[in-house]
Amino acid sequence: MLNLTSKFNLSNFRPSKKLLFTYFSFFSLLFFTQLCIQNEIYSCTAFSLTGADKKFIIMGKNYDWFVRDALIYVNKRNVQKKALVDINLEDHPLEWISKYGSVTFNQHGFGFPVGGMNEKGLTVETLVLHSTIYPKYESQSKVIGELQWNQYVLDSFETVDELIKNIDKIRINPLIAKVHYMVCDSNGYCGTFEYLKGKLVKKYFEIDQAKVLTNHSYEDASKYAASSDPDSVLDINGEPLKNKWYSLDRFKNTSEYINELRWNDFISDAFDVLSNATVNLFDRDWGFSFTQWSIVYDIKNKKINYIDKKHSRIKKIDVNDFDYSCSEPVEYAHMNTNTDPYFKYYSRLANNWLVDKMYAAHIVIGLKPIKWMSSIKKYPASESCLDR
Repeated sequence: MLNLTSKFNLSNFRPSKKLLFTYFSFFSLLFFTQLCIQNEIYSCTAFSLTGADKKFIIMGKNYDWFVRDALIYVNKRNVQKKALVDINLEDHPLEWISKYGSVTFNQHGFGFPVGGMNEKGLTVETLVLHSTIYPKYESQSKVIGELQWNQYVLDSFETVDELIKNIDKIRINPLIAKVHYMVCDSNGYCGTFEYLKGKLVKKYFEIDQAKVLTNHSYEDASKYAASSDPDSVLDINGEPLKNKWYSLDRFKNTSEYINELRWNDFISDAFDVLSNATVNLFDRDWGFSFTQWSIVYDIKNKKINYIDKKHSRIKKIDVNDFDYSCSEPVEYAHMNTNTDPYFKYYSRLANNWLVDKMYAAHIVIGLKPIKWMSSIKKYPASESCLDR
């Protein structure tokens, strides 16, 4: 057996400054990683509001995580698609043909958006919901992943009413996370879609209601916000509600702040609401911000306004500007720029770069690696244009 200590005298060991810095950086990263995981930094906030006489129809969203990289995709109509699902479960992947074009914000590759708007104004956004329980396996159900669900909705529906009437036929088999959704249309109607206790729960909102969604179910957060003794409120499972600042207080504060504003300049006011809901490490008003971008969807005019963490300038996208015929190439743009996005033809290398970024991010914070990375990279080639 080798003796590895016989010539190494610890009493004479003096670590160099470089080594000490390396140790400090390593353990700081470990501490930071655990802090992120323990505080569940998936703390997105979404809201929607319709002005009097439908003067404006907006949805706002803060995307809170520690990775900011994202691409904006222009998705085409009349494209044959098939959901990427876990074939080991013998699922029946949903197949569909896109009816509408859309502009989406993607952080996990083409076809897997976290939000976006279609050419009819239907807008969808996704937020993490840890209490999600998806339906159990059913042999005859059509299945789709939780992020592809967004793309299917944008491809297929014009109104929230249409979606509510048809979405029960679809079952989600998650690839990455447990989530819930806010969806709004150009008529001013909105809905939330959540999978609780294995069943789809759909909440339909009237036009004059201000809608907020964070990282608790809408029912739990609403009970908390309305209670005079919020510490006594129980969740849908009869357990005390947890994670108050990162979700429940944000829900309550955002709801109240929306009602305080006059809404004379609805785009500026919407960004003000999102700024008030920014998630910071350590403290609400001080510390490292996890809000990577803020989006305001002007649904009535089919325009998108957004800022990112690095660039405070408001960037604009007019959804009406694009040719959504699939005979023309898919377009994409980088999200994190100081100018309005510059769209160019689809790049496999850019898409693979984005997927690799997210895979590395999951490794760094100790989450389960995305086993679908290779399949997600190959997915774009599976779509086929029916105009050719």
